[in-house]
Amino acid sequence: KSDFLANMSHELRTPLNHIIGFTELVVDGHAGELAPQQADYLNDVLSSSRHLLALVNDILDLSKVEAGHLELVIEPLDLEALITRSVTMVSERAMRHNIRIDLAMEPLPEAYPGDERKIRQVLYNLLSNAAKFTPDGGRIQIAAGLKAVDTTSGPDIGMFGVGNEVGASEVWVSVKDSGIGLAAEDIERIFQPFEQVEQTASRHYEGTGLGLSLSHQLMQAHGGWIRAQSPGLGQGACFSFGWPQQPVSST
Repeated sequence: KSDFLANMSHELRTPLNHIIGFTELVVDGHAGELAPQQADYLNDVLSSSRHLLALVNDILDLSKVEAGHLELVIEPLDLEALITRSVTMVSERAMRHNIRIDLAMEPLPEAYPGDERKIRQVLYNLLSNAAKFTPDGGRIQIAAGLKAVDTTSGPDIGMFGVGNEVGASEVWVSVKDSGIGLAAEDIERIFQPFEQVEQTASRHYEGTGLGLSLSHQLMQAHGGWIRAQSPGLGQGACFSFGWPQQPVSST
């Protein structure tokens, strides 16, 4: 199953990239001037195509994880720039829905080891979920920092990852929203593949339910963790993740 999904996902990306590329050319006016209605329709096509590509990429990455083929490219990351760019990716949607975004970062290392594409994917999954599940006029708060880890700990309730060595340091990022919130019994379940908050919500919100499961797997690959916290339904949620400092290398 995993090998089949990996092969199919790869094959699906090729025509999707062509659809996106040629649509972008038309939207940008390279094939002539567009009427306003044509531009609106093609922008909808472009948005839907990019969303479909994101879903295909999630399936491809998850199938790689399940098949044991996931590889990390560890390199020095500019975390502040990475977080800022990721926030920009959801700012347009937030503006359309009058959702306030607050960003507060403590001083972060200029070169912290990690796989940039995969860390960006985790961050984008959490940010896009926050924007999707927060009602108009709501608020999203993003915070990040570096902390020392002076105890060896394992997974906790609502927390998925591995223990860190005594005396290690780790970077952490949190995304808190004022959205639909989580029931206590859902906090662990949502990290499983194809799971969403509840069946009633799945009829109102797009997505396959792969994002959090994939984020869990990607943080595990970094030797890190991810967790969800919520006071309850209708009271918002906070998703946070982190990973320890490691030597810069490729695997």
